[in-house]
Amino acid sequence: MGLSRDDYTKFSKEYENLKIFKADPFASIDQEGVGKMIEMAIKLGRAARPDIEIGICGEHGGDPSSVEFCHASG
Repeated sequence: MGLSRDDYTKFSKEYENLKIFKADPFASIDQEGVGKMIEMAIKLGRAARPDIEIGICGEHGGDPSSVEFCHASG
């Protein structure tokens, strides 16, 4: 699913009420879904270029659970 931050704010309350997302996807990483893609990207990126620098930015960088997940993922 692709979401635009601008569009998401128009229906985010309804999604919260329906419990479609556990948290705001623009503030906290979905570790089961998006997290798998992050782990795959890190693995493939390091295989192609071992010295690649990988980081986290934006609102996700301020979410403790997202930071912990990213740190554990490498």
